Amino acid sequence: MLLEPPYRYLLIMAVTGSILSLLGFLGYRTRPDTKGWRRVVPSPMHWTGLCLGSGMVLLFLYIRLFVGSARSDAQNQMTILTGLIVAFAIGVAICGWTVVRIRGMALEWRGDAFAYSKPGGVRLTRSMNELTEVRASMLGWLILNFEDGEVLKLDSNARGSEEFVRSIIERRRDLFPNAP
Repeated sequence: MLLEPPYRYLLIMAVTGSILSLLGFLGYRTRPDTKGWRRVVPSPMHWTGLCLGSGMVLLFLYIRLFVGSARSDAQNQMTILTGLIVAFAIGVAICGWTVVRIRGMALEWRGDAFAYSKPGGVRLTRSMNELTEVRASMLGWLILNFEDGEVLKLDSNARGSEEFVRSIIERRRDLFPNAP
C-alpha cells in the first residue's frame, strides 16, 4: 500500500477540493476581446458534465455488452445497469443541448449594449434600457423580458452570465430594487 487509509482519504479530499476550486475559478469570468466585448460561453461545469457523463455511458455500455455478471441476480443487475445507461445518456443529451444552445446564442456585451443570435441565425443588438424585467426561473434560467415582448432565456450556469447580470444591475438599478 502506498498510503494508509486515513492519509489516502485526506489526499483524495485535497485533490478533489483543488479540482473543484479550479473549475470554479475557470467558470467565473470571461476576458474581453480586442474590442471590449465580453462573452457568455459554456462553463467548465458544462464541459465536465458532457465529457465525464459520456465516459460513464461508454463504460456502462461496455460492461453491459461485454462483461455482464456471473452472480445469481445477474438479470436484475443488468436491468439496473440498463436504467443507469438510459439516465446518464439523457443527462449527457441535456448537457450537450445546453452547450449547443449557449454557443448558438453567442451572447456578448459591452457597456450598455449586448448582442445575441436568435434561432435561425438572426443577430440582434439591444440596449439594456430596453429591458423591463430580469428574473430567475426555478430551473436556473435567467429570463430577460424586453419592452417589445421578446423573451431571452440564458443559462445561469454559463461562464460569464453572472458578470453579465452584474453589468445589468450596475446600469439598471430600477430592475433590482433589493440588489446589494
